[in-house]
Amino acid sequence: IIAHSMGGAAVTLALSRACKGTQSAESTLGAARLVFIAPPIDVRDFVVTVSSELGLSEPTRHALERVVEKRVGERIDDLHAVPLARNMTAPLLVIHDEQDRAVPIECGASLAEAWPGAELNRTQGLGHNRILRDPQAIARAVAFVRGRTARIDSTS
Repeated sequence: IIAHSMGGAAVTLALSRACKGTQSAESTLGAARLVFIAPPIDVRDFVVTVSSELGLSEPTRHALERVVEKRVGERIDDLHAVPLARNMTAPLLVIHDEQDRAVPIECGASLAEAWPGAELNRTQGLGHNRILRDPQAIARAVAFVRGRTARIDSTS
């Protein structure tokens, strides 16, 4: 699985739910290796950012949080990726740019640190979206899911 931004948060939540069952998360989802590109770690931060960008009032933001909780079936406070990551076993590569303004690199670094055996690759100058089109980041992600090693030149 290769996921960008909130996709990483969604995969983390899905894996945590699968871990509560009788099978391992990897066998349940069929994912042996994961790559998260610029993953956030706190859904509440995402809601605050989106609300701010859309000019939503505080009451509307709180209503949006309740909608997210109802849709996901869990309290927004329980959707923080770092505590969920501590129980994960799938190999994870986090690729995150140091100049990402949408999701700070500290988010990717915290997730990689909490996820047992995870790897963090830092890039520079790619931001939150250009990283998706960068040939070196793409090669690194593909190599990782195939079980190979390919380093990113972090001065891209």
